[in-house]
Amino acid sequence: MKKKIITRFAPSPTGVLHIGGARTALYNYLFSKNKKGKFILRIEDTDRERLVKGSENYITSSLKWLEMEFNENLREKKTHLYRQFERKNLYKIYIKKLLDNNQAYYAFDTLEDLNKIRNNKTSNSQSIKYDYTIRDNMKNSLVFSKKKVKDMLKNNVPYVIRLKVPYQKNIILYDLLRGSFVVNSSYLDDKILIKSNGIPTYHFANVIDDYFMHVSHVIRGEEWLSSLPIHILLYQYLGWGFDIPYFMHLPLLLNPNGKGKLSKRNKLKENIPTFPINCKNFTEELRNNNFKEKGYFSAALINFLIKLGWSSDDEEICTKDEFIKKFNIFKIGKSGIKFDIHKLNWFNQKYLQNKNNNSIFNFLTIKLKSNNINYNYNNILNICVLVKERSIFLNDFFKKGRFFFQSNFFLNNYNIEKKYNIFKKIIIKFSFIKKFNYLAIKEEINNLIKKKNLKYKDIIPVVRFIVTGNSIGPDLIKILELIGRKKIIFRIQKNLAFFFSKY
Repeated sequence: MKKKIITRFAPSPTGVLHIGGARTALYNYLFSKNKKGKFILRIEDTDRERLVKGSENYITSSLKWLEMEFNENLREKKTHLYRQFERKNLYKIYIKKLLDNNQAYYAFDTLEDLNKIRNNKTSNSQSIKYDYTIRDNMKNSLVFSKKKVKDMLKNNVPYVIRLKVPYQKNIILYDLLRGSFVVNSSYLDDKILIKSNGIPTYHFANVIDDYFMHVSHVIRGEEWLSSLPIHILLYQYLGWGFDIPYFMHLPLLLNPNGKGKLSKRNKLKENIPTFPINCKNFTEELRNNNFKEKGYFSAALINFLIKLGWSSDDEEICTKDEFIKKFNIFKIGKSGIKFDIHKLNWFNQKYLQNKNNNSIFNFLTIKLKSNNINYNYNNILNICVLVKERSIFLNDFFKKGRFFFQSNFFLNNYNIEKKYNIFKKIIIKFSFIKKFNYLAIKEEINNLIKKKNLKYKDIIPVVRFIVTGNSIGPDLIKILELIGRKKIIFRIQKNLAFFFSKY
């Protein structure tokens, strides 16, 4: 019988969702949906000391904004998200099994005991490799008699439970990106499975959960590749060797320069957001660096993230449903990939250009009202069409098109003195145009250029600047037509008067 495809996304509620995690969730989601399978959200909240209030809600809200819905699980028939802390009794059953089979053991070592080992180490590393080389000399149930262990447990002596890694065993591993490879157990340490507070660690809980949730494919970040041997050992110890899921460890998202992982700190230097949506419960620094408030469309960000490490030979722009149909897990690249913010801006611009002009009209009218700007709304749709080609974000329609609605800008110097007579001529010519439309305006400017033996570059940039306050922008003739004769003449006169009053 063909195995049902089930993937999961398992974030920890210890902070905000990084954009790299969002990409991991997307790949899990697309793969499961492409195979008519299930996508599970599991909150791995066993690290109780580092929990951040509001983090879980932030994660679910981010996934919702990125259009990822999660499904019920086949074995446990739940329709809501999972929380590991609510599953403590399940983990107790299987840690007991490992203890009974001598595949795990109680370790009663104190911090002082561990510090002694650390101080005696010859290397500079501060970490302790608690493994077969030292465990027989430590305070654990492998050394103590059963009676002593029983008494210590009865007297509530603090302990952790460690995995007993076998000596010199070759562990065969398989990763969908990297193929097969072998790791010898001598390189592994006896990982803690149950902490001193009785709560399971990630290594133990995630294996139990993946088994009971029938997860068929574990698609996660590259940083978990080093943990794979421990997880495979646990599957084998628990008798689930035939139920080991396929693993794929995704390459890292890198900084734009290709050096190092895209992190929360580096984004501040590059002005790159690293979180999907607003982080209300977190610091001001992090709160203002998210894609949604920066003006990115969720569909554009989804499109960009999917393409960031996954290749296809067809169009760059696709809907989520189109991606689901064509998604092939084996087209994910092996190498880390740079986070190209310019490419994301290109995607956002394309989505903006495809957006219905009426929806942009509604946005712009709301923006004008919120800024107490009165305007004849008859022209706004035409303004939207004109500004659209040069805009990346919705807010650009207000920023880049502000000169249509306001003229409270003044010039410093743009060779106004040399062009003074030209502007007088423009005012006169514009005043006598019977029908102030595109063709008439263009004709009068062309006539003036020919008569004065000028070139377009001699006059168009200066006219644009004195009318709009900008040195670049959309078609100037169209701008003049939309602003209107009366306002154009007023702006030229006002700015000329202001300039010459200073000199």
